[in-house]
Amino acid sequence: MSSTPFSQYARIDRAESSSSSPLIEFSNEDSENTSNRLVTYDGQFGEQMNSIASTSSSTQPATSIDFTTINNNFGETEHKRCWICFGEESDSEGKWVKACRCSLISHEECLLNWITEKQRNTALRKVRCPQCKTVYHLAEQTSYLLKFLTVVDSTIQSSIPYFTIFGVTFAVAITNIHYGAYATITMVGLEEGERLLEEPWSWRICFTLPLVPVFLIFSRARFADPVMPLIPMLFIRMNQLRLTMPPNPSFTISLLPWARIIYNWSYQRAFGRLEQEWRSQLEPYTNPTEIENGENGNIRPRNDQDVLDRLDRSNAGRKIVGALCLPFISAMVGSFLGRFPFVRGRIPDTFHRNILGGCLFIVFKQKHRIPPISSNMNIELKSKYTRMLFNKRDWNPNTPLNLSKGTDLNTIHKMIGVDLVHKQFGYYGKGIKIGIIDTGIDYLHPALGGCFGPGCKVEYGYNYLENTWDPRDVCVGHGTHVAGIIGADDSIHSGFIGIVPQATLGAYRTMNCEGQGEGDVVMTALQRAKDDGMNIINLSLGGIGWAITPLSEMADVLTKHGIIVVTADGNDGVEGIFESGGALLGRETILVGSIENTHYLSFKAYDVSDKNFSIDYVTVSARAFTFSSAKIEIFPDYKCPTDFKIYENKVVIVTLETCPLDCPWVGILQVINALAILIVRNVTLGPSLANFNNVKVKIPTATINPIMAQLIKERKEKNNDLEMDFSEKIGYLLPNPVGNSMSYFSSWGLSDILDIKPEIVTPGGMIFSTYPIHLGSYAQLSGTSMSTACIAGALALYMEANPSKSSQYARDMLTIYANPVYDTKNREKASVLQQGAGLINIYNSIISSTLVTPTKILLNDTSNGLYDYRYLDIQNNGKEVINYSLKHYPAISVNGYNGTRSVKTNYMKFKHSFAIIRFVKDQVTVQPGSSVRVYFTISLPEDLIEEQRWFYSGFIQVQPIMDQEIAITIPYAGLAGNVTSLPILGQPEFPQLIKSNITISSDTTTPTTFTMENPENRPIIAIVISTPTKLLLINALNSDKQIIGILPGIGFDITLSGATQYLVKTKFNQILYYEWNGNIVSLDWKNGFKTHFDDGIYYLKVRALKIFGNISNESDWETWISPPIKIQRKK
Repeated sequence: MSSTPFSQYARIDRAESSSSSPLIEFSNEDSENTSNRLVTYDGQFGEQMNSIASTSSSTQPATSIDFTTINNNFGETEHKRCWICFGEESDSEGKWVKACRCSLISHEECLLNWITEKQRNTALRKVRCPQCKTVYHLAEQTSYLLKFLTVVDSTIQSSIPYFTIFGVTFAVAITNIHYGAYATITMVGLEEGERLLEEPWSWRICFTLPLVPVFLIFSRARFADPVMPLIPMLFIRMNQLRLTMPPNPSFTISLLPWARIIYNWSYQRAFGRLEQEWRSQLEPYTNPTEIENGENGNIRPRNDQDVLDRLDRSNAGRKIVGALCLPFISAMVGSFLGRFPFVRGRIPDTFHRNILGGCLFIVFKQKHRIPPISSNMNIELKSKYTRMLFNKRDWNPNTPLNLSKGTDLNTIHKMIGVDLVHKQFGYYGKGIKIGIIDTGIDYLHPALGGCFGPGCKVEYGYNYLENTWDPRDVCVGHGTHVAGIIGADDSIHSGFIGIVPQATLGAYRTMNCEGQGEGDVVMTALQRAKDDGMNIINLSLGGIGWAITPLSEMADVLTKHGIIVVTADGNDGVEGIFESGGALLGRETILVGSIENTHYLSFKAYDVSDKNFSIDYVTVSARAFTFSSAKIEIFPDYKCPTDFKIYENKVVIVTLETCPLDCPWVGILQVINALAILIVRNVTLGPSLANFNNVKVKIPTATINPIMAQLIKERKEKNNDLEMDFSEKIGYLLPNPVGNSMSYFSSWGLSDILDIKPEIVTPGGMIFSTYPIHLGSYAQLSGTSMSTACIAGALALYMEANPSKSSQYARDMLTIYANPVYDTKNREKASVLQQGAGLINIYNSIISSTLVTPTKILLNDTSNGLYDYRYLDIQNNGKEVINYSLKHYPAISVNGYNGTRSVKTNYMKFKHSFAIIRFVKDQVTVQPGSSVRVYFTISLPEDLIEEQRWFYSGFIQVQPIMDQEIAITIPYAGLAGNVTSLPILGQPEFPQLIKSNITISSDTTTPTTFTMENPENRPIIAIVISTPTKLLLINALNSDKQIIGILPGIGFDITLSGATQYLVKTKFNQILYYEWNGNIVSLDWKNGFKTHFDDGIYYLKVRALKIFGNISNESDWETWISPPIKIQRKK
């Protein structure tokens, strides 16, 4: 279907608004080819538009065209819907108008109001059609006075910056002149100063006075030494440079720069190194000293002068004030010296006494910069750096890596395109700073640089747990593993390298040895990371994530400063939907999910009696078991053994799914000295390693799949003394049977505001990386923490490749070129709730030039979402014209509720029900450097019942129609129903009123008596949370069920109080408890807290605020009222 270009300057004539159809005028002003922007609802209307466009193209500019026929035909072929208010012909009144030749139609009143709003600040602003870019102009009778005032207003606004610059410059100049004059009088004395200033002003005085403060400030910089001797020559006459005794002021001023140079050189020779060591003691890890090992492991600064210069620059404010105060301090010291006859007799004039006073002050100040030298200080400095710096002779891993020939440990690089970026472009993250807020980093690891501080790979950091500058990871290993994925370099030893081995790292230790930390500490670390100049901040942390918590909002603010914050999605994938809750859920942060690695490192063991039979086992330490052979015992299913001695000095095979929860088998196996534990995991879950509920397992552990376990059981039945040979210590890479699929532990979304979280996924299952040296140097771990590190590294590659692009642009490009992950179990693309946009490919992001925004489409629910007239902006940043096609790829729909309770992932329902997307135009052409907006509509899946709370999702693919161009993927997700229908409190099973471990039926009307004397005689409320709630309140009601107060913040469960904010969904086996001791906080704040509430009949009311709920709207709360409670204290 062909089309003819037409002009884009439209005129809406208000004088014609009373006619049956609006009058549109076109002129050639701002015309451009828009044939590719013509979007239609169907072929018939499009042909009509093209036909009229072709006819009108031959007419003269500014001809009137009556669009009555077009509007009538449009009404026949398609119902009218206003693109501004979304009102339809059937439910709204008013005149309809088509102001341009695209498909948009609106109420005349809506369009006029919209144009008026756009021109609120200035009536001269051009307003364009959002679709075809036609310029709207209101042709109305405007008074000449209003036009004149508009021009005057515009002129004043445009001239304000120039007047401001002139005013500020003039003010600075006047201030500098007054300062120069006052400083001159202060230094030479009142009489001499007045004589100098009363003389006819020459050009030297005019320039010298305002430059006095500038020269003083400039003189504080060490790089000014070569230039300072030349400055006096510009303003002093040559005939004034005569050597007299005492020297005249001009000659003295010309000598001062040379005296300064000689003094600085002498000072540096005498005290420079000592001052550098002292400052390093104060700021050992933030100064830019480059440190390397000496022969005995002592420190050796490479550039002391650079250290002092950079530290001096860190105190710019103090230096400026000190420079400006120097003349007055010099005069004070000179006046003090003038009181001594000996000085006054030899230096009679005020000027030279003041110069001497200034020199003495500088020398005295410099002397006190160096602390007293003592042997203790030298020992402390030496021990500090000896401890920090890595010495290869001290590194002796427990067991060296022993890999089979050709083993490539960098399999995740191939999964996300990192290997191609390394090979084709040579990008390795040089110049990019990545902050890691975690358990610290073992910077002594050779793959992580072997040292900490300036010149090292780990250059920045702080230990917030001990309030020291040493952020070394000494117990957990989590932060070291994350750092290795990002930036390790062990290409010589094991061949393992991080994604950006040339990046600079910052280690901010906020998490303790149990992997726990405080939100305010993390916020402090975020601030320091920003101050240290980090480009990317990695938060591989879990926790209670909400979009409006202070931590989340701070992360969003950091993005405005050009810093990208990435965080882990969480490892609660088995708990169902609404589990995306890393350390933060900011709208601008990137939340990362996990897929399984394609390969993992494993080791072999052989049957001693039959070498043809072998098993593969996987260890956390990435090392084989140290013992040579051992007999095998199998832990029984569904029962706890009565005799554990049979497991002594043997390898025990345990199936986690069949172990009794009340059997302390882990601790007992350690006590009786079992050699090792082989954990059997379901093959569908992959080989991810077992979690022993934070029990510290001190004996070696590994995992095997159920097939291997069954083969061993069969052999054990034939040979009860089965013995396996573990002497082979070579590691092999094995294909992961669930590689490239979603990790079972990766948490599901959406967020608490129905945002698409996670946004993207990367490898996080079975990831090889560095580990603290004392824990074995390397490890294979699984979790979304590992996925987050992959994103941080990938973003660093993009920022190195595109240094001129903004951080927001880098984030968008990384997201839109992700590839959706396929759900092999349900034979459909995995839900957006689980994978976001899909698996990233950083190579595709770097080589591509098309940007599509928005990068995700949030449909919310049927009440809060807008399902008509969605749009995508396709921006062609390349150098050639590109044609694009648009397609829809749906994902599986999911239901995470069973009645009023949320369910675990294994019990979730899945359905092949898909939304319907209709593109106004499914092919568009975009010129180089231009963008086109494409409209489409989204309709709910027809067979999803809203009351059942189904979540649907899918992807819109924007595919360039040319060879070697990469498709763009935009995810969408929404709730088929009203979000207010999502259950929160799990009624009717919960909440529960409990007395002495007995649940009181919610239907009972007989009051339950509580004496309140001890916990067994106090009411306890048991609560579960099925959907996140921003606020949960527990109120006390009187016998008439009127609210009389709120329960105080004293709960039996530390996570619950009478008023609790930001409650996430409880785990499947988790219950929150609140114990009421009879106290309330009265609604009458004058009465305040009542320590002993009166005896009588009361009720407890639990209220939970629904998503998008209004706190003042009672219908936006889910409510439960307890059975009657009778308080009857003992007399």
